[in-house]
Amino acid sequence: MRILIVGGTHDLQRTLSRMILNWGGQPNCVPDARTALGSVARSDYDYVLLETDLPDHSAHWFMERARLPAPTRVVAMDGFLPETALRDLYELGVCDYLEMPFREGDLLDIFQCHGIPRRTEDVHTILAA
Repeated sequence: MRILIVGGTHDLQRTLSRMILNWGGQPNCVPDARTALGSVARSDYDYVLLETDLPDHSAHWFMERARLPAPTRVVAMDGFLPETALRDLYELGVCDYLEMPFREGDLLDIFQCHGIPRRTEDVHTILAA
């Protein structure tokens, strides 16, 4: 499973990367929205974990400009997101919202809810446990 982690603190990116690696996935971390646009243009991802408070642009800005292939799912991450902002992101294609702080199980629940991408077998085993 290929997952792009956009924004967040270095600690958050490191923690998410370790979790994803432990599941047998392939994380890729980028610091901001503009870099993320380049990443999604060059490579297919199963999920994009998108911090809403990015240093250069908003998550809304990213979602308006990103050309994501149909199987790619975007999960917004934030400590608190106003209902109107969340609704706007859903309308732009975000599939779910992960409120921080979160547990590993919260992220696994999202993957289970929205389906495990076809390129991943290892996560099926984790979710079955």
